[in-house]
This record gives sequence, structure tokens and C-alpha cells, in this order.
Amino acid sequence: MNMTIGAEVAVTCACVRNKSKRAACQQCVDYCSSGALTISENNTIKINEEFCTGCGGCVLVCPVMAIDGRPPQRYAVNGGVYMAATAIPSVKECLLYYQAGYRIIIVDENHSSWEWIIAKANVILQSMGQPIFQLQKKTQTDNDSYYSPEENKPGRRRFLRVDVIREYLKKPAGIKNKLISDVVDEYQLFNVNIDSLACSLCSSCLQLCPTGAFRYENQAFVVDEKKCVGCRLCQDSCPEQALEVTPGVNKRTVTSYPFKVALCTRCRQRYPSLSDGEHACPACRIGEKLRLAGQRIGINSLNLNA
Repeated sequence: MNMTIGAEVAVTCACVRNKSKRAACQQCVDYCSSGALTISENNTIKINEEFCTGCGGCVLVCPVMAIDGRPPQRYAVNGGVYMAATAIPSVKECLLYYQAGYRIIIVDENHSSWEWIIAKANVILQSMGQPIFQLQKKTQTDNDSYYSPEENKPGRRRFLRVDVIREYLKKPAGIKNKLISDVVDEYQLFNVNIDSLACSLCSSCLQLCPTGAFRYENQAFVVDEKKCVGCRLCQDSCPEQALEVTPGVNKRTVTSYPFKVALCTRCRQRYPSLSDGEHACPACRIGEKLRLAGQRIGINSLNLNA
């Protein structure tokens, strides 16, 4: 099992960088403000225990849930959630709390730079026709005990740890990590665009996609864009560069690309394709690449000065 373990978290074999050398996802690396997550020489994610603070933010940031560990600790009261400075919130974390029933987010006054993250979550909510988060700020003059997980009495208005909130506020005990595609009902957060002229039906995207967004069905290549989580493993690994993943909130789209019969301009054989007409088949294109590569190797191997 390919796993990288740090002080508080572990990057498991589910990481897309363990599935393809072409994978370029580094959402956890970009998120980690302490520099504990880096890309190793073999293109996998490496954890530096010395820098890891154990905040748990990367656990929720990973699009394919490949990082094991505890998510950030938050505190909640009366439908709101206080996001302390221990971990930067992510859009996915905000949406998870929204799905759990929270409508107010409180941040420290000196962390106003986080507002853009909450704003991005609100854009998604607006696009789905949902009420947005209300943002509140904890000022330096506020009583810290108001925001601290003390021994609480049910009648007192103060913040409670999310993991004990059930007793007092009858709310779910914290949030459960999910794929972001499972957080937004009947909507998709990404668009998967296929270039039918370039696609060779090699099936690499179908075999590599961690969420099963691609399939063959009824003589067609089917893309369920709702299942896309934005890891872009398909885009990075496509040998023909025939697809592109872009962010965008839309109603769930399932696109079907019917198989067609094309005629190869080189071998003159018919083959299945997403576009009809005459163009080189995948076998001839690969053969041409190998032939050219072989020619270059042959020329470079000659010692013309001998």
C-alpha cells in the first residue's frame, strides 16, 4: 500500500498521483499554508512532519478524499459555525456545513482575507438558487469564553464544540467528509468538455476516473458531469489531450457521444470513432509517433565522426 504518513494525517494510495505519473493535482499542496505538503521526486505527495500543524484542513480539501485524518475542529451555536484561526476553511468545508444545516459563518476579525473563500461558496449557493451564508466577525473586544468550548449549560448563549452540539442544539455531531459531488444535489460543479475529433476512445479516462464519471453504454461514450470532483486526472492523463475540465455550476448533465464509423486515411480500415469522415485511426497515429521516435533515436545513435 502506497501511503505517506505525517504527524496527524496520511496520504493514502487513493491519491490521483499514485494512479498516473501525469497527474498534476496539488490542491492539498496549494492549501497547506505551513508548507507541510510537497511534491516528491517521484511525483507523489510528501508530508513533512516538522511543518505539519495537524489542522486537518487538507483532509477536506482533497477532491478524492485520499487524505486520512481529523478534519478541522469548529465550534457552533444557533445555526452558526465559528471557524477559528487554527485552519483555513475551504469551499468544500463551507458547503459541508451548509448541507449539515448551518447558515452563519463566524471568523476572526483579523482573518478577513478568508472572506473570499466564503464568497466563492456563496456564488455556488446562489447559482443553485439557495440562500447564502451570513458572515459574522469575532472582534478583539469579544469575550473569548463566548467562543470557547467550556462546560456549558443549555440555556447559555455561547459556542459549543461541534462534537457535543447534539446534546444542546439538537444538531448533527460535526460533519462527515464527502465527495463534493455528493454535497450539491442535482447540480454539477464542473464541466467536462470532450473534443470528439481528437478522442481516440482509448478508455484511459474511463479506467482512471476515481468517481466513475465516464462509461460506455448503448454504443456511446457517456460522461456524467455530476460525478466530476475536479481532480483533473482524466485531463492530465489523456494521451490525445481530448478533454478539458472547467469549473462551472449547472444542473446535472449526462452527455452521450454516439459511436460512429470513420475511415482511416492511411490504412483505409474502418474503425469506431466519435466523429465520422476520414482521418487517421489511433493505431496509425501511434505507429507514426513510434516511427518518428525510432528515426530520431537511430539518427542520434550514429557516430558520424567515427
